[in-house]
Amino acid sequence: VITHFSTFLRNNYPHIVSITDLPYEEANSEWIQYLKEQLGIYTSRSSIYTTVVRDPYHFFKDFYDEREEYEKDIWNFNKIPGTHLTDTNHQRTLNFTNVPHPFRDICKRYVKFKASFVSLGTCYHIMKGLEYFFSFIREKHPSWSDLVQLSREDIESFLAWYLSKVGKWTITKIRYAAYVRSGLEYMQLAGFPEAPATPIPRLFFSGDIPPYPKSNKKAKYIP
Repeated sequence: VITHFSTFLRNNYPHIVSITDLPYEEANSEWIQYLKEQLGIYTSRSSIYTTVVRDPYHFFKDFYDEREEYEKDIWNFNKIPGTHLTDTNHQRTLNFTNVPHPFRDICKRYVKFKASFVSLGTCYHIMKGLEYFFSFIREKHPSWSDLVQLSREDIESFLAWYLSKVGKWTITKIRYAAYVRSGLEYMQLAGFPEAPATPIPRLFFSGDIPPYPKSNKKAKYIP
């Protein structure tokens, strides 16, 4: 596999000196196409032909990256002192690459604040809620790089768009939307320059997001 991959690199990327120099998404697509056309190999996400590119790339990218963890687009919570990791959640990373680039830094700044006192699982839900919201803003206002002009009309449109994406209000989807509101409230109170100019209570009304459904279960887990 490595021999085939070396041939692919010599043909397609003759000038790179390290696998970390690869434009990963582009190179990965070209590699899969190369396997089909040149070798007649059809691969999957778990195939060795896929992992031989993915795993070394991410390992060395992380190994040689000397930035603080919070500056990266993928955070490894094992490298962040004081963060809350639970035994029931084996996930250890938080990936911000799906958050639209103009809003990624605001999202990371808010999640960084929350990471000091909530679990990685909660941070993930916060990030997913903001990912939905910022994806909508990017779609509706492609020229925006902040939320200063955010209006009530934008929130109404977002909630309709959000329901069209998630289908119905489940506990998780309610949580995502609630984290959008609380995130915007914090950004405004903390004086983020990108925060909405309009007060959040005039953007989100009390009935916009359904309350969490009451559970009849007395115990949610076995201690």
